[in-house]
Amino acid sequence: MRLAALGMSLLLGACSNAAEPEVEPAHVPSDSAFVETIRAADGTMRTTKGGEGRADALYQIGSISKYVCTLAILDLQAEGRVSLDATLAEVLPAYEGVAADRITVRDVLANRSGLVDGVMMAFRADPATADKRMPVMDAANVYGAGDVTFEPGAEFDYMITNWILAQAIIETVTGQPVEAVLQERVFGPAGTRTARSFVGKIDAADTVEPATPVPGMPDFLTCAGGIAATSADLLRLVRYPYHTERLGEAELGALTTILTEDEGYTLGGRVLSVPYGDSKHLLAWHTGSNGAFKSRTAYDPVTDTGIAIVTNDGDLDLLYDRTRAWIEESGGRLDP
Repeated sequence: MRLAALGMSLLLGACSNAAEPEVEPAHVPSDSAFVETIRAADGTMRTTKGGEGRADALYQIGSISKYVCTLAILDLQAEGRVSLDATLAEVLPAYEGVAADRITVRDVLANRSGLVDGVMMAFRADPATADKRMPVMDAANVYGAGDVTFEPGAEFDYMITNWILAQAIIETVTGQPVEAVLQERVFGPAGTRTARSFVGKIDAADTVEPATPVPGMPDFLTCAGGIAATSADLLRLVRYPYHTERLGEAELGALTTILTEDEGYTLGGRVLSVPYGDSKHLLAWHTGSNGAFKSRTAYDPVTDTGIAIVTNDGDLDLLYDRTRAWIEESGGRLDP
């Protein structure tokens, strides 16, 4: 076991390649379709289904894709191939951004680059933008090469263009397509069985139909929202960085250091300090949304327990309520 600085001391379990025990999915009555996986302290993964939820189906995990791509970049940093403090001018020679020499990789992953969200402006002007296909570096120059609206690193602005740049960093540094890098550096090492990136729409046999239509996913937005997984694999992904020797303390520290206090935002996602008796546990705390596909996950590295829940019904309140119930049942307390 090792001790890492998470803003407080957290005892982390050692990395293990042993298969996690699982139990057969249970079904609970629900008006909403969902699938929920809970990891107990003994390593058991229990999956529960509600409504028409399918435990074996891929659900789009929305913005939790940002966290997954952040893990890939941290893996590259641990290998010495990129630095969070490098500028985009250093990492992306083909990037034409006006502020490329002022924006760092860390700024991009923290949503603090200051860039205008050009891709969302394009989507609003023409919904057919979702059907476009182009190399990610071209997309970065089309949608994210303008000047910044504030000094990079000074403010928080949650916007999609950052994640075009994150994908460009992954592909430029490795010389490989993002899907291959994620499989090699995240999905495989995390022990996932189904997690993958997708472009356009997922094959119908592998997923569930969303309650309302969801636009297709452009190939340059994988890191913004182009990843899908079962609830069990989603939980494996969120747990993974706390239990791998591929990442050092610098990488885990960066992943768990809050850079935007009122958002709880670190790099690629959020953490939440939750009271448990007289102590506080710093939970990984992530949500995702692609239209009716919603996802939520919380993981406690102190107890090595967690929850991941997904739906295709758009019921984000259900996901929050069940996550809150899990925290309270485990002895934690969320503020109202």
